Amino acid sequence: MSKCREHRRDCIDDKKCIISNAINGLQKTLNSCCCCVIRKLEELINEQRSAFCIANSVCEAAEEGDAEIAVILPANSCITEIFVSGRSADDFDSILITVNNGTENIFCQRFYVAEDAGVAGVNFETALTRPLCVGAGGATVTATIEGGTADEGLLTVVYCESCCSAEE
Repeated sequence: MSKCREHRRDCIDDKKCIISNAINGLQKTLNSCCCCVIRKLEELINEQRSAFCIANSVCEAAEEGDAEIAVILPANSCITEIFVSGRSADDFDSILITVNNGTENIFCQRFYVAEDAGVAGVNFETALTRPLCVGAGGATVTATIEGGTADEGLLTVVYCESCCSAEE
């Protein structure tokens, strides 16, 4: 009988060897899984498509009588969230949110004030499922109060810098 077969027979009978073999098998499985995860993370980072980033935010307040609040975002940023609130003693109809990259609106949404609200105030927030790339020229995010002006208003935009490239 060869030494290899003899060693295997001894090893099977030896509980320490069984545990050692189990640990070796587990180690191979973990190495395989970790390798796949690390490879996928490297892929995401290399493609600059990671959903994880250090978030920045910019906030602007409306002054009494303003109908518009705007903030400017740097080039190649990705918007992740937009928050808007507005209040007025006079009724207003809606708040229009636009993101303009200097060439065109790349995001537009109008939020209507409920007719039976009794108070001319509105709060809006959106968390984008996929970050919105503003492009190489940066962008202006604007909240426009339609049908009146604001006594108070806030616009906050949460974004990631250098999130996308000009080619995307």
